[in-house]
Amino acid sequence: MKSSVAIALIIAGVVLIAIPPLSDAWVTLRVTQLMANRYTSVELSNARMEDAYRIGCMILGAAMIGVAVIASRGQSTEKQSLQVATNV
Repeated sequence: MKSSVAIALIIAGVVLIAIPPLSDAWVTLRVTQLMANRYTSVELSNARMEDAYRIGCMILGAAMIGVAVIASRGQSTEKQSLQVATNV
């Protein structure tokens, strides 16, 4: 796997893993801003992400990072074996 593809997979995986906490922080910020206005009523029942979506983001992000790491390790061992074969 090319290093640029591995880097892209790692970045995408990190972004997917970071989505649930960032979303929660953004919702909390918006709710506190709305509550600061005393004439606004806020419904907090759907403030958080669903657990299935949260778990899915984390699993998919971890899988993307894992694929990038495993593929880049395989590429480095192939390069080493080619170097050993050409040095013989």
